[in-house]
Amino acid sequence: FKPEEFLDLLAGWTDGWEGLKADEMRERVLIRLACAGAIKAGQRLHNAEMIELLDQLWQCKLPFTCPHGRPIALQFSSEQLFRLFHP
Repeated sequence: FKPEEFLDLLAGWTDGWEGLKADEMRERVLIRLACAGAIKAGQRLHNAEMIELLDQLWQCKLPFTCPHGRPIALQFSSEQLFRLFHP
């Protein structure tokens, strides 16, 4: 983390926490930490790093979504892929 990213993370942690149970607070903290430490778009990785990340991903309980529930993997037919590159 960069210092300013960590401070931003701390500043937003208590927004909307009124009435949450301890386990709900814990889940929110873990989700934020996962997002803050995530690899960002455009970040370059070595092949070994990519392979290690995929190996770790397949060990997760829910390997097809981010902590917010958005998909991280998509499946395309060969026809769909063709149309993406040959409009």
